[in-house]
Amino acid sequence: MRRLPRLVRPFSTAPSAPITPRPSPPKSHLHFAPESNALPRGYALAGVYAGVKKKPTDPNAQPPPDLTLVVSTTPAPAAAAAVFTRNAFRAAPVRVCEAVLEEGGARVRGIVANSGCANAVTGKQGDEDAWAMVKATDALFKPLESSPSPSSTAPSSMVLSTGVIGVPLPATRILDAIRAQHPSAPNTQLASTPEAWVAAARGIMTTDTFPKLRARTFEMGGKTYRIAGMDKGAGMIHPDMGSPQPSTFKGTPFLGQASAGPAPPKGAHATLLGLILTDAPVAPKALQSALEYAIARSFNTISVDGAESTNDTVILLANGAGALESPPTLATLTAALEIQGQAGESDAKGLDTTVTTSGAASAGAIGEVENVVEITEEGDPAAFKAFRDALTGIAGDLAQLVVRDGEGATKFVEVKVKGAATFEDANLIARAISTSALVKTALYGEDANWGRILSATGSVAARLSTPIDPSRVSVTFTSNPTSSSTPPSPSSPRFTPSVTPSELASKPPVSSSTPGAQFRDAQGKIKDLEVLQGGEPIGFSEEHAKVLLGEEDFGIVLDLGVGSEEGRCWTCDFSYEYVRINGDYRS
Repeated sequence: MRRLPRLVRPFSTAPSAPITPRPSPPKSHLHFAPESNALPRGYALAGVYAGVKKKPTDPNAQPPPDLTLVVSTTPAPAAAAAVFTRNAFRAAPVRVCEAVLEEGGARVRGIVANSGCANAVTGKQGDEDAWAMVKATDALFKPLESSPSPSSTAPSSMVLSTGVIGVPLPATRILDAIRAQHPSAPNTQLASTPEAWVAAARGIMTTDTFPKLRARTFEMGGKTYRIAGMDKGAGMIHPDMGSPQPSTFKGTPFLGQASAGPAPPKGAHATLLGLILTDAPVAPKALQSALEYAIARSFNTISVDGAESTNDTVILLANGAGALESPPTLATLTAALEIQGQAGESDAKGLDTTVTTSGAASAGAIGEVENVVEITEEGDPAAFKAFRDALTGIAGDLAQLVVRDGEGATKFVEVKVKGAATFEDANLIARAISTSALVKTALYGEDANWGRILSATGSVAARLSTPIDPSRVSVTFTSNPTSSSTPPSPSSPRFTPSVTPSELASKPPVSSSTPGAQFRDAQGKIKDLEVLQGGEPIGFSEEHAKVLLGEEDFGIVLDLGVGSEEGRCWTCDFSYEYVRINGDYRS
C-alpha cells in the first residue's frame, strides 16, 4: 500500500508564556466636562430617556439617556456640513440627512439622535420613522400652538441613530420624548451648561464606557471662537466616510405614520457618530471642505475591528454666534418663538437680518446683528486655515477617544507608514496593518511579531501604485507616540476633570528598581525597538519588547524606503473581552 506523505509538520500551539486575560485599563481619566467658557455659544443640548433602551432592573436606578437633542438658538439655522458612511446598506437616517442638507441648502437648526436602535435595513417604515423624527424636531422651533403643514418649509433638522441593525425604531416613544423638549415646555432639559453637554454625550452611547467630549478655543481673524464636539463608538469601527450623496427622496418627505416599534432590542450595538459645534461664522461650502479635510486626517484613520457601520456620520454646525456681542440663548429663542406665534415668521421683528459671506454676495441669517461675515475658503484663506486647523485638531482628539474605548481594548497603537511613493499607498498599508486580526492579537499578547506586520503589508501589494521592495523595508516599535487625546493638564482652563487630581498624577520617576529600567532613557521613556532594517531581521531583546509592548500606548513604524509620503492609522488590540462582548449580543 502506497503511503501518503506527511503534509503537516508537528507543531505546538502552546505560547512561549501563558497569556492571562486582563481587563481594559481604567478610562475615567479620559472623561472631561468642558467648562462653560470653553463651550461654543448659541447652542442648547439635552440628553433624555425616551424608552429605546431597556430600563435598569433596579427600580431605584435612573434609566440611561437614549435620545440627544442639539439646537442652535440663533434666530436662523446654522451652516451645516456632514460626512457619511459609504456602506451599501446605508441606514435611513443617513439618507434622510443627505436629503435635509440638499433641501435646506446646508442650513440646519437642530439635530436629534437616538441610541439603542440603528434604524438600518428597516424598509419604507424606517424612512418614514426617520422623517418623523426630523419633523418633530423641526416643530421645536415653532410656537407651541402652531401646526405647520408638513411641506410648508424645507426640513431644518438632521437625524442620527445607532444600535441594533434590522430592528424597527420605537418611533412613537421617541417622538413623545422630542415634543417634551420644546423650549417653552415647563420641564424641558435643553440647556447650554456643561452638564447638558455631558447628558447629550451619554444619550448617544451604546457599548461606550464613558461619554466622549472635547473642546478648545482658537483665533480667527483676530477674534476668539470656540469649538466643541462629542462622539460615540466602541465597536463596528472602521469609518470610511465621504461627501453627502444626492437625495434619494422625491417630493414631500414627511409622509406615512411613525411605527410604535417592538420592545427595546436586546443588547447595545455600536457605530461611529460625531457631533461638532462651533460658534465661528463659516459658510456652508467652506464648512464642508474643512470637514472633509479633517475627517481624512482623523476619523477615517481609525479602526477598532475593521467593520464599517451602516450609520457612520459626523455632523458639523457653525452658527456664527461667537461674532455677536450678545449671543442668543435658549431664552431668546423662546421669545422669538412667541413673536412668531403672534406676528408670523415673516413679520417677526429683528429676525430677518442678513449675514455677509466673505467673497460672496450674501448668505442666510445666523445672527441678530448686521456685519457678521461668514468666511469662505477663497475669500479669506488665512481665516479658513485657522478654522480648519482647529477642526482637524478636535476631530483627532475625538477619533482617538473612540479607539481608546474600543470594545475590550487594552492597547492604543499608532501605526505609521513612511517612505511610501504616495499618501494613498501609505494609508492603504496602515489600514491593512491596523485591521489584521493576527497583528491585533499579537498586540494583546505583547508580542513583537513583526512577521504578521509584513504579512499584512504584503497583502495589499497588488493595490499599490509602486511595488514593495522587501530589501528596503524596516520595522520599528516605538514608545509613547504623539497623542492628542492624552488627558489635558488639571489646570487647563478648557476642561474640568471628572476625576480627582490624584488620579491624574504623573507616573513616579524612573529608578534602577523600575521594571525595564535598562531599556529606558534618562527621562524614563522606553527606547525604540528596531526589529527589521533594510529587509534584514535584527536580533532584539524579548525583555525589551515585553516592556515596550506592555505599555498602554506605543507605536509601529514601517518604512518602505521608496518615497517620502506618510500615512497613519490609530488602532487597538483584540482581547478575550472583545470576543465576549460581541458573542453576547446580536450584531
